[in-house]
Amino acid sequence: PNFEVVVVDNDSQDGSLEEARLNFSKASFIKNSQNLGYAAGNNLGIRFALERMADYILLLNNDVEVESDFLSQMIEIAEKNKKTGIIGSVIFNHKNREIWYAGGKISWWRMKTYHEQKIKKADNFQTGFITGCSMLVKREVFKKIGLLDEDYFLYWEDADFSTRARKAGFEARIAAKSWVYHLEKSQEFLPEKIYWLVISGLLFYRKNSPFWIKPWIF
Repeated sequence: PNFEVVVVDNDSQDGSLEEARLNFSKASFIKNSQNLGYAAGNNLGIRFALERMADYILLLNNDVEVESDFLSQMIEIAEKNKKTGIIGSVIFNHKNREIWYAGGKISWWRMKTYHEQKIKKADNFQTGFITGCSMLVKREVFKKIGLLDEDYFLYWEDADFSTRARKAGFEARIAAKSWVYHLEKSQEFLPEKIYWLVISGLLFYRKNSPFWIKPWIF
């Protein structure tokens, strides 16, 4: 019951910010004069929340719908597991209700990330990375490893953040009963999506690859 909503607007031009302000007066709005990208845009909201002494900060994409208890389910898992620093939701495709994400794996050899598409029976379970589509982060994680890496304009910043958190001793877990439905609006701009997936992917593996595989990555 104790949460606040912060909307970061990356210089939208379609009147949606003004409409949101009219309809959601209790939310806080941050308006950027240019599109800063996913990491830098979210970091503005994260700093705002940290200054307001938030215990947890949830990053949530704008093209999702959520179950009413999705956040409380995540908080419950976070409180239960002290080593856990990042918690994710099970994310369904909005159109066909098939699972889009139920955990993630990083393949160092193939230089790809993979989405798990089966919910495990446990109420929570560890995973390789949490997608930024719905990512709950404990305050102490930001204090220890910093914010999202702004070298990434779009994509892979979530895998980077999860990897840095794991190296700092935090676990990433999926809250199996926290459900989110993703509209995947990025598919409407597929050439741009592919471009940023490739550029950011190369950056991720250059920054994070284990020493034993760096020659292969190069």
